[in-house]
Amino acid sequence: MLIEARVKKNLGMISAKNYLIVDRENLCIIAERNSEEQIEIASLTKIMTCYLCLMVCRKYKVDAK
Repeated sequence: MLIEARVKKNLGMISAKNYLIVDRENLCIIAERNSEEQIEIASLTKIMTCYLCLMVCRKYKVDAK
């Protein structure tokens, strides 16, 4: 099954008020909700903090569990 079809099938599971799902390979929007609305950056900050922690764990071969 195509990724786009799987994402669209499970959109009801997304509880976020705003989201944007993009196919990076084709640069097309797969799904979005209120993507034009400006929101506070707190959620992005939390995501980036988590991402950086996981990258450090990967670099130093630390089990993130």
